[in-house]
Amino acid sequence: MKRLLLLLLGVISLSANAEVRVEAYAQPEGDVYLGQRVRLMVDVRTDARFTTAPRYPELKLAGVVALLPEALGVSYTDRSEDATWIGHRQRYVLFPQRVGALTIPPIELPLAVAVEGQEKGEARVVKTPAVTINVVAPPGAADVSAFVTTPLLTVSDNWDRDLGELKVGDAITRTITQRAEDVFALVMPSVEFGDIEGLGVYPATPDLDDRAQRGQYSATRVDRVTYVLQSEGEFTIPAVEVSWFNPQRRRMMTETLEAVTIEVAPNPDAVIGDTDSSDTESVFEIEALVRAALDWLANNIHWLTLVAGTLFALHRLWRRFMPGLIRGFREARERYRHSESRYFRDTQRALRSGNVDRFIRSFWRWADRLPGRRPPLSLSVLRDVASETGMAATWTETEAARYRGGKTGTTTPFRLRDLRHLRRAYLCGQTDAGRPGASLHKLNP
Repeated sequence: MKRLLLLLLGVISLSANAEVRVEAYAQPEGDVYLGQRVRLMVDVRTDARFTTAPRYPELKLAGVVALLPEALGVSYTDRSEDATWIGHRQRYVLFPQRVGALTIPPIELPLAVAVEGQEKGEARVVKTPAVTINVVAPPGAADVSAFVTTPLLTVSDNWDRDLGELKVGDAITRTITQRAEDVFALVMPSVEFGDIEGLGVYPATPDLDDRAQRGQYSATRVDRVTYVLQSEGEFTIPAVEVSWFNPQRRRMMTETLEAVTIEVAPNPDAVIGDTDSSDTESVFEIEALVRAALDWLANNIHWLTLVAGTLFALHRLWRRFMPGLIRGFREARERYRHSESRYFRDTQRALRSGNVDRFIRSFWRWADRLPGRRPPLSLSVLRDVASETGMAATWTETEAARYRGGKTGTTTPFRLRDLRHLRRAYLCGQTDAGRPGASLHKLNP
């Protein structure tokens, strides 16, 4: 079966101008151990060129921790079979968590290749062949509850203070660090801290760190626990055991941190109770939140710097340009407040209200602001214009309605289109010099 998966090639000829080949295979070949790192290699080649590189989706497989460490992949050139192939290689990293046959279904890869007559190339979706991996349990796995498969693992611990002079009310913190090769921190076993009578036990959120250098991976997991000494006497903090399987030596191994015995002296000044325990727990919760916030800041410092720079640039632009823009806006608003168009709008609103008094007052305020008022829009001029435009009777009726009593005194026969027609007639009857035209009715639209 050696290199069997390598021979599973998906050959796709969607165009006479370009050929695309896809292959997928697993490393290492043959059986793999539970939790062992497996590389799923995906190669895409074309005898033309890629105008859009293949896009590799995230894998979601039951019973597998799947990661995509390199987001961009690697491009290469291969000259074989009397042709030059442009290739793109990507690798997925898998950590099987179940024993048995693991089948990775075909993966759809959108891409585009150059074809004659198409500037952006021809868009395609190719599929990898299915890949099957046989996962077996390592020797000795039945005797341990949790383990990690790695060629090298070390475990160390340290305390934040001397354990020689302890008294009731003190707090001591133990830090346990695991370092492993060829593995990710996500799959490293957690450290269990059991309850100890007379001690308050407060584990913190573990710190996970992954490093990659030239295709080699290393991981670090840091677990912290704080013990609050609530009673006097002798206490034993249990040993910590971390199991791991070495696939090179094919042996299950155990790293042990020996049990620690401490003497706690009485402390008359210490007050230990439910309230203190609750307060202490809150302190450690806050500490964990602060540590998580600092980690987030460290991981996102580049984005925060970008946001801060953008805000600073916007602030400078605001200080430089906004005063002028605001001043211009205010000046434009003030000009509009005293403009003919604004008073004409108020006159239209007054006309819509149906109140003759309000309409007449608004009308003359608007008339005072007509441009080039030579002659002004006086009552006599208005009657002449109204007569020319056929609205003399309507204007006369409007004036009369102002002085009528009863319900008819609050309505006007004047209409919006009459008002707009009157405005156009007056404005168009003015010459460029502001003098009245020789014949108003000829200029009337």
